[in-house]
Amino acid sequence: MDELAQMRLGNKIRKIREIKGLKQENIADKIGLSLSSYGKIERGEIKLSVDRLSSIAQAMDLSMNAILEFDEGVNINFSANTFNENSHGGYYQNPHFNHQNIEELKSQIETFKGVIANLEHVVQVQKELIDRLKK
Repeated sequence: MDELAQMRLGNKIRKIREIKGLKQENIADKIGLSLSSYGKIERGEIKLSVDRLSSIAQAMDLSMNAILEFDEGVNINFSANTFNENSHGGYYQNPHFNHQNIEELKSQIETFKGVIANLEHVVQVQKELIDRLKK
């Protein structure tokens, strides 16, 4: 495998891992590699054997073909909850982004809106104090 192909394969593995919401540490542990060695795989610095690629695919609950045929220019559907390895090259979905995540994000947004409202109130009070001091 030439260096360019090696780098592309590493990039495919990284992108699939990210889409699936997995951490490098998780995959490295599952395949019995150090984090730094696994990182080299994703950066294309290590040539992969078929056995190693197979173990990475298994750690990601995929087939080797799903990794090899993965389109790096893929679009991600964050509202879905499955990784569709059969849609060769077009549309993959994040299994870790689901309704609960959306509800948590909505809750965080509401919290931030409250914080912003409080800060706006503090700013208003400070402006009023400055106006009084000017008089």
